[in-house]
Amino acid sequence: MPRRARNNQGQRLTATLIALGIVACSTSPPSSPVQRAADAATATRVEAALAAQTQLFARDIVVSVNDGVVNLSGMAWSSDDIETAQRVARAVPGVKSVSNQISLESSQFGR
Repeated sequence: MPRRARNNQGQRLTATLIALGIVACSTSPPSSPVQRAADAATATRVEAALAAQTQLFARDIVVSVNDGVVNLSGMAWSSDDIETAQRVARAVPGVKSVSNQISLESSQFGR
């Protein structure tokens, strides 16, 4: 094999290894069974707290938790509902922070 072809192959291999290293460092390690159980319990508490809000239509809000960080997604009817969901989730024991990804529902549908 010519020297130039080997050099290009070596550069590609080096670039691939660097990319894999970056990906490996940027992903979090898998959660332990204890952490997964704690996250599931936190998600249940957040869902219950949202459901307890009589003025909040929380049926279309999805709750997920990873290492105590709550992710709220789905749809809400008003910006007040979005803010209320975030405030309620933050107040739940075990919540480290809240990532609010709730979208505003189109006003073409009635409540």
